[in-house]
Amino acid sequence: MKIYSRCHRSWGSVATSKRFFCNSQIAQDYEQIIPSMDEYKKASKFFKKGDYNLAATYYKDLLNITRLPLQKHQWCGIKDGWSDSYRNSKLLLKIYDRLAYSYLYTKKEDASDLFEFCNDLFNPDISFPLQTKHLLTKFVMDDATSAHKGFDALQKDENLSQEYRSVAKNNLAVMKFHKFQESLREANHDFNKLDEKAIFEGEQILTLLKESIKGFENTNQRSEEDAKTLQSLLDVNSYGPEEFYNNSGKAQFFDVVKHPLSGITLTNICEEMLLQGPRMDKKHTSFWYVAGLKFHEKYETGFLARHLTLLAIFYHAQERTMIAEGLLTRALELTKGKGDIHEAFTFKIYGHILRSKPSRVNESEKFTTRATEIEQQLVPWTSKLVQMHIPVV
Repeated sequence: MKIYSRCHRSWGSVATSKRFFCNSQIAQDYEQIIPSMDEYKKASKFFKKGDYNLAATYYKDLLNITRLPLQKHQWCGIKDGWSDSYRNSKLLLKIYDRLAYSYLYTKKEDASDLFEFCNDLFNPDISFPLQTKHLLTKFVMDDATSAHKGFDALQKDENLSQEYRSVAKNNLAVMKFHKFQESLREANHDFNKLDEKAIFEGEQILTLLKESIKGFENTNQRSEEDAKTLQSLLDVNSYGPEEFYNNSGKAQFFDVVKHPLSGITLTNICEEMLLQGPRMDKKHTSFWYVAGLKFHEKYETGFLARHLTLLAIFYHAQERTMIAEGLLTRALELTKGKGDIHEAFTFKIYGHILRSKPSRVNESEKFTTRATEIEQQLVPWTSKLVQMHIPVV
């Protein structure tokens, strides 16, 4: 099989180092060729393992070998030079999307060039995952204003699917959460010192998170009973379903949330309630923690450790330290040896809780040191990304 240059000259076989795809004549050929290439296989392998530095290296090698550009200026007149076959190619979108994801978890300065190029290349209706990574890169690179505006526009975009708008709502809520957290820190955690703008931002967080879950669960495709329960559960005018508090036997409030993406948002609701602290009735916080715990135990065990750690913080604040330690011990069992942000978070919180006990200072220091060791292997903003929905093609 021959691979052709942009000017349609035969350039060589697949085995040569000067392979590249530049016109619609071979748009279908490269869909078959690229997956068989060593660079693609290695990139996919390291991406799956979570080694994003190596994944990015091999994805870039793949693009260099095939002479597919990484930056807008590498080809003039991109929109004219690329056929619709390229702009709608799911394989090509997957390659650029996974490179973008790898950039998000590494310190790549050329990420902005990649996003500028991809925004021009791919049709908007299939590139939402890339747009999400673009905005999250802005967010973690201290351009929160642009990221905020971007997700605000996406969550209102009726041309997007309901699921994508729900992703945008969750991510916008998380950005507002971190902004509110910073405002509260500047006010020395005194809510009375917050200005009206900060208070307004804070009030929007729970609303957006509930709307996000409502979109994921899609009440239009649920039974009448489920739809009614979800309506009560996700009522933006209340912190929790009053029907549940009036009759604690109504287990349907814990069974009605089922969509795989709802779990992260449920945990984000719990974290938001923790941030509100004494302003939040404990019965509301308890309800959402139980709802999230049951969800993660049943549907999404990979996020269970983080939820358990946040629940431990809740119990520790009520001076129920033995329960908190039991939850943290279970979380450490789930994350043992993974070296990820969940394990680091659990070690950090456990170390913090033990610090107040003179007899366990050494144990506290051990946990804190281990948390720091893990965090040093991760990009600094991993703790923010863990709250986000990051769709992958």
